[in-house]
Amino acid sequence: MIYGMRAVTLTRFGGPDVLQVRQVPDPPPPGPGQVLVQVRAAGVNPLDAALRAGRLAPLLGRRFPMIPGNDAAGTVIAVGGDVTGIEVGQHVHGMFDAAPKPARHGFALPGTYADLALTRASTLAAVPDRVDLVTAAAIPVAGLTAHQVLVRKARLGRGSSVLVIGASGGVGTFATQIAVALGADVTGVAGGPRTERVRALGARRVIDHHDVDVTGLAERFDLVYDVSARFSHRRLRHLVAPGGLAVANLGPPVATLSPALRHPERRFGRYGFAWVSPDGRDLAALDRLVAAGDVAPCVDDVLPLDDASVAHRRLEAGGAFGKLVLAVDGARSAADL
Repeated sequence: MIYGMRAVTLTRFGGPDVLQVRQVPDPPPPGPGQVLVQVRAAGVNPLDAALRAGRLAPLLGRRFPMIPGNDAAGTVIAVGGDVTGIEVGQHVHGMFDAAPKPARHGFALPGTYADLALTRASTLAAVPDRVDLVTAAAIPVAGLTAHQVLVRKARLGRGSSVLVIGASGGVGTFATQIAVALGADVTGVAGGPRTERVRALGARRVIDHHDVDVTGLAERFDLVYDVSARFSHRRLRHLVAPGGLAVANLGPPVATLSPALRHPERRFGRYGFAWVSPDGRDLAALDRLVAAGDVAPCVDDVLPLDDASVAHRRLEAGGAFGKLVLAVDGARSAADL
């Protein structure tokens, strides 16, 4: 039986008001290696805003209607062939990618602002015990970005010194806590009242960027992570200790240039960009930190799916501490499909 599902759709690129909730066809049944999930919550990320504005069109195309979103948590309602370790009825979350295999450019095909979403099984992890689905939806994109930078790219170890610029945002709150959990000495940079909340995440020192120009600091760090992507390598390189690394979150205009930027330190010495990959194994490793209480996802607010445009306006205005999440209703069972 064919049902229609509710989804936030784009029929053209533009500002937040182009996001409209409509009835659209269900995704196709999961193919080999794929899983169909009943979405209960979807995280909101700058990646979604870049898609909505058309900045990712050179990579993801212009096929309308388009459904934004890569973060999601929900219940498995169907699995395709060759899928092991994931069962119908299981609560999962992940950075969803509806493409049958990873794209060469590294960007995930969106689609989680909807009742149902399709993804590769390899992008998913089981939701940790005692973590609700709203919180679970806030973890994948931001958490994986931070985890892959700190563990895979920087290979952070105990006693390392870390500067996190933009420590109060979605990625920044994860980066701060993960670095602390790895035994690093963390200095966070945030603004105004958010500075004390960053301190509560475990940062030994917090700098208010309203009062201090971070590029003028005298000390050096093993990792300088510019989550805000505000500064050039030229302005940050004097902050990097010998053998250290500076990493900037990859801005959408830069992201469209070349797949080579996924490993830019090969070209630019000890300066790199964050490039998140949907990887269920990395997510499971991060989930172990969450389950142990070492990392607590920060959810600033939860809005209904109908308020996706409101969420995007708030995202682009800045000021949220951690993540915004969309709550999705309309549960369906496997028998309905």
